[in-house]
Amino acid sequence: MSKVSLANLEMEYMQIYKMLENTIKFNEGKSCLVIGPRGTGKTSLVNNALLELGEKFRNMFYVIRISGVYQNDDKSAIKEIARQLDWHLLRHSDQPNASFEKFSANETMNSVMSVLDGSRLEEDKDQDDEHEETQMPIIFVIDELEKYTNDAKQTLLYNLFDVAQSSSKSHAVAVLGLTTVTGVREQLEKRVKSRFSQKVIQLTKVKQLSEFCDMVLCLLKVSLDGLDESTARWAATYNEHIEKQVQGPSELRKLVVHNFYTTKDLNMLKNQLAAYLVQQDLTSLGGGSFPKLDTNNRSFQVLASLSEMELRLVICAGRQLLKNSMDQVNFNIAYEEFDKMTKSQTNTLNSQLQTMGRVKLDLATHSKDILLRCWERLIMFGLLVEPIRQINGINSSFYTGGESNKMFYLDVTLDEVAKLFRQTEWVAKWCRL
Repeated sequence: MSKVSLANLEMEYMQIYKMLENTIKFNEGKSCLVIGPRGTGKTSLVNNALLELGEKFRNMFYVIRISGVYQNDDKSAIKEIARQLDWHLLRHSDQPNASFEKFSANETMNSVMSVLDGSRLEEDKDQDDEHEETQMPIIFVIDELEKYTNDAKQTLLYNLFDVAQSSSKSHAVAVLGLTTVTGVREQLEKRVKSRFSQKVIQLTKVKQLSEFCDMVLCLLKVSLDGLDESTARWAATYNEHIEKQVQGPSELRKLVVHNFYTTKDLNMLKNQLAAYLVQQDLTSLGGGSFPKLDTNNRSFQVLASLSEMELRLVICAGRQLLKNSMDQVNFNIAYEEFDKMTKSQTNTLNSQLQTMGRVKLDLATHSKDILLRCWERLIMFGLLVEPIRQINGINSSFYTGGESNKMFYLDVTLDEVAKLFRQTEWVAKWCRL
């Protein structure tokens, strides 16, 4: 992994760097939230700081990474923490059979916490030991932290923030949480919030085109550090040419301006340019048109992969939202519309057959259980998003009214479905109110 050049984020970078440096040098335990929209450099800032600290303090700290996308609950997250601790233990220990991961999640949690919690270490320490044992600092990086606030007790966040707050001279823990949710602090349970260090670093998308161009140049320019004389000369020529293309009239400039006034998505721009630039020589960068990327969002791509039954459920959910002016829908409401639409379709077809003197047709019906499985797949695909609930100020991911009555937001609209499948006749009919 190499450092990524970032523009206009020097202050935020130094805050993260100093916090982690103090954890490594002075055993100061801290917890911090890095909040900002996607593509603003949250992950790159943290990775850059860790890379620089890794060069300065080689083999003097551990980094544990978990993500709310891949480890989407406390049990899977604690097992992943144990797995990474086992990996570090295997590298630096002469006990090949030692392991933090246990058979049950509770045992694994206790095993991990026995190492992280400095107060427990103090209690277990031999009173006759004259030499104080100092353990290596541990830095936790939690991506998509808001996923862990859905748990009613938020046990994982509480334990990590607690050990960071109670870090001692012999043991230090730092916790960095990355999230796109601006109000994530309000989603923290009261006891979790009391353990949080209240340090927040807020990132926002740039508001000026000149600043956006500086960020693009940071992505495209080549660093001259460590290059031999001839390579550095070519790199300097390339950098000069790229700067002219970005700052002056060119196809590249048009692409940058279009991205700024539409999505401000540096990741999309980088992917759009990478494959193109490596195939060009320096003199041709200003000519020709750049390839266009498919800018459809992820939900559109998921829609195209759905089965017919799943797509019908999506349409029925969208119909109910529009007809009843609702913003949330559950399975029972969508199924009611599905049943009505299916019967209407069958009656229409039978009327046509009767007019033609044909035999009446009984179309195959699908059980409610099968459709409920389709509904669950829509949840898994992210087309149905569960709203965050609070009970007495505490987030709750459980619901006692039954799966069929649980309310969800629909991530696409009926118009978007109709536009995406405008060539499919039955979709056009079902999307028409």
